[in-house]
Amino acid sequence: RYVTIIGLLAALLWLPLLIACVTLLVGVVVYMVCLRLPGKVAVPWERLIALEKNHGAAVMRMLGWFVDVPTGERKVNHRRWLSWIGRKLPWKQEQAFRFLLTRTFIRTELMPTISRFTLFGVLLVLLTRESWFGVAVYLLFIIWSGMQMTMLRKQHTDTLWLSIYPLPPAARRLETIRLITFVQLIIAVVLWIPLASTGNITLLIGTLIAGIAVVWIQRASLNRKWLRELKLEEEFE
Repeated sequence: RYVTIIGLLAALLWLPLLIACVTLLVGVVVYMVCLRLPGKVAVPWERLIALEKNHGAAVMRMLGWFVDVPTGERKVNHRRWLSWIGRKLPWKQEQAFRFLLTRTFIRTELMPTISRFTLFGVLLVLLTRESWFGVAVYLLFIIWSGMQMTMLRKQHTDTLWLSIYPLPPAARRLETIRLITFVQLIIAVVLWIPLASTGNITLLIGTLIAGIAVVWIQRASLNRKWLRELKLEEEFE
């Protein structure tokens, strides 16, 4: 279209008037005929949609290395070599939700994400362990791990059987917070190990105490926030 317009304008400007009018008329007729011809190149929509899905999946996989990103389909990996952890839990009514959450944490992408995140944190703490910046990195990774673990709150929110089976009303909140705290404490200890090579006993003990304190502060904050949300839901009901 642009080539046709530029060509016709050039014909009007540089050709004699009669020839320019004939050229303009012929150009308009040819252009209208071309518009009625079927397209010679079909757009492969199915292929383009598939390529877009593959590109989106690749981006999500890259982001999912260190952050649990929401996706349309949730992948479940059985990881039978870790199934013994769930079998170690006592089969009691008050711990039924802990069993479910433990299996969920093991089988979803949250556990690999937390593992990679922790290994990256260990490397950074190891590189910065000789300064106070290493302590800041240590505490920062503990805070970030707690923020990532809160994704467990969104698990099974729409599961129907949770409202059918006789589970204690506060089981979901308590068991979720306990599992998050337990995993965070493990991460705090693992991240603390590279600091052991510094040889400063005061720094070691103080850093570990600070890390555990951060875990309990986040635990209390999550519990207060959850109770506040439950109270608001009850008021709206």
